[in-house]
Amino acid sequence: MTVGTILASTLFAVLGAVCLLVQLVLLPGNWLLVLLACIFQVWSLVATDGHSPLFSWWTIAAGLVLAFLGEVAEAFMGAAGAKATGARARGMWGAVIGSVIGGIAGMVLFSFVPIIGSLLGALGGAAAGAFLMELSYADRGPGRAAMAAVGAAVGRTAGLLVKLSIGLAIWVLFVVAALF
Repeated sequence: MTVGTILASTLFAVLGAVCLLVQLVLLPGNWLLVLLACIFQVWSLVATDGHSPLFSWWTIAAGLVLAFLGEVAEAFMGAAGAKATGARARGMWGAVIGSVIGGIAGMVLFSFVPIIGSLLGALGGAAAGAFLMELSYADRGPGRAAMAAVGAAVGRTAGLLVKLSIGLAIWVLFVVAALF
């Protein structure tokens, strides 16, 4: 291990930690982390004439798979939370779509508090989407729709935590691989 490898690994670790933090504003931090690994990989190949890559290609592939799984988990855990509290298909789709719209709206409306605004927007959007879509059923009243809304918000929170945990696993994978 050279001094250059140690410096590159340290720089990657710091920039990768920033990629993890941007997930709190609902940006694709896991994908940015994988992109950062690819940039460092190309840099290491160019700097060493192809003799000493920073990562193996299997490591980068594993990061890609984990990032995909994190997105899937985040997207559908809001719907799963709504379903767990009795929502039907429209309520679950309302949670997913409402979360995306709410996250964007929260980022714009509460731009003075960037992290909190987008998080509250996504949670509120998931809840509002599930609530409104559950009310579209003739046999659903506000009480049942409110239960679905709470489930959607809790599920969306769990999805964000799972995605962040997967991002942490990706970060550890890349940092360890860079050092060894």
